[in-house]
Amino acid sequence: MKLNRQQNPSLQQISNLRLPKMEVLKLDNHIPAWMINTGSQELLKLQFSFPAGSIYQNKALVSFFTLQMLLEGSQNYSAAQTAERLDFLGAFINTRSSKDFAYLEVFCLNKHLKEVLEIVKDILTQALFPVKELNVLKQQHKQAHIIDIGKVQTQARRSFNQEIFGAQNTYGRLASLSDFEKLKAEDLRLFYQKQFAPSNWSLFVSGKIGPKEVASIQEYIGSIKVASQFSVSKPVLSFEDVNPRKIILEQETAVQTAIKMGCFGLDKQHADYAAYDLAQTIIGGYFGSRLMKNIREDKGYTYGIHSGTQAHKQKSVFTISSQVGSAVAEQALEEIKKELHIMRTQEVGTQELQLVKNYISGSILRSLNGPFALGEMMRMLKENQLPDHYFAQYLLKMQAVGAQDILAACHKYFQEDNMLIVMAGGVKND
Repeated sequence: MKLNRQQNPSLQQISNLRLPKMEVLKLDNHIPAWMINTGSQELLKLQFSFPAGSIYQNKALVSFFTLQMLLEGSQNYSAAQTAERLDFLGAFINTRSSKDFAYLEVFCLNKHLKEVLEIVKDILTQALFPVKELNVLKQQHKQAHIIDIGKVQTQARRSFNQEIFGAQNTYGRLASLSDFEKLKAEDLRLFYQKQFAPSNWSLFVSGKIGPKEVASIQEYIGSIKVASQFSVSKPVLSFEDVNPRKIILEQETAVQTAIKMGCFGLDKQHADYAAYDLAQTIIGGYFGSRLMKNIREDKGYTYGIHSGTQAHKQKSVFTISSQVGSAVAEQALEEIKKELHIMRTQEVGTQELQLVKNYISGSILRSLNGPFALGEMMRMLKENQLPDHYFAQYLLKMQAVGAQDILAACHKYFQEDNMLIVMAGGVKND
């Protein structure tokens, strides 16, 4: 059949989302492990998750540098040997962290899984944290920090996080230049021994998984001795209501002003989440959003403005972020408030609402495209105690949301006068 490229394909509503089955790997040492067996290529992703985010540290920067130093030398491999061996095997290791978790991600070919797991096992159980390498790493990141804190968007972000969570809340604590000098290798070793103990591991495997791959994971990961005495409990944080106010961080030489505003948001388990998510997407969650049309396309105040929800484990935060010319910063802020006011006082039109529903549906499908993306989805579901059919349920709930539901969600969660506002840059502090 010849395609008619003059005619757009018809839109199809997603009614039945079917994902590959998630299965549990029963490791001998009881380390929790989940897998999704999918994909046609002989590739694997193994993601190790640890309760080692910044909320667990008792000293600034410990979580970040512990994770960074994992690849700087272990009992059997120096940093150079690790890098050379992984490169030879066509493998790649990535580290990343959040306020709640730390992750070590391993990408490799199936045929080299055993050799890669041997290196990974040594990294995760026998890291050395050499002082010389730590000092080099500290200097590199200290210089990057000096450059970063000079940027208005960084100043706005740091101030916003500290103000909304509180300076004494570990979600809101900030690192300073002096913290780099205070950090010692022994701090990292102690954090590693406690937070990265095998009893705290969770493993997520995605890709083409067969009996050989399961046997290799069992051989190298399932054989690790687990000492239950190292298990840790999650710090329970307290959160006060947001104090709506405007904070000005004046920087006379800045030609731009960063705007960061928001309030506490909802997590995915909340009954109102579908309406809340649709509303925040309409506000500023995609390129055709109301804020983009007003602040960028109509007024020309910025190259970009967006809204979104930072989903932390214990508290989510809704934010609107942009950088605008300092001469029009106050006008831009008023336009943002105006759009929020319209959202909670006027119903969204049927066409716009359906457009955003289609956009979110397509975004979900794109985020689940491929075995590694499915592995990320699996990790998110398990860490947030969500059911395996969460996305299918969410799509159904979202399609049922009407204009009145959006109006109610905006009135309840997006009051423009109930938000914390931070402006950093050339704007004047009157």
